[in-house]
Amino acid sequence: MLPRIVGLLFQKKKGSPDDSVRRSFCFAVMDGSKCIVQIRGVRPFLSDKYDLTKHPKYYLTADADNKNWFDVYEVIEIS
Repeated sequence: MLPRIVGLLFQKKKGSPDDSVRRSFCFAVMDGSKCIVQIRGVRPFLSDKYDLTKHPKYYLTADADNKNWFDVYEVIEIS
């Protein structure tokens, strides 16, 4: 299911002395199982979300086991 309507519309008010601009906001509601993927050099596209717990190397993450937690402040020196 594609998102409904997205965008920011600008419309000039005719006849106003300051030519003010009226903004209309339109919001989209996207299915919770979808996401928008942005990769440099590629146009954004709609994709299904990936369940990380199904990844073959998930056991190496801190989400799977806290012993895999990496603390950068233990490695770098801050002056």
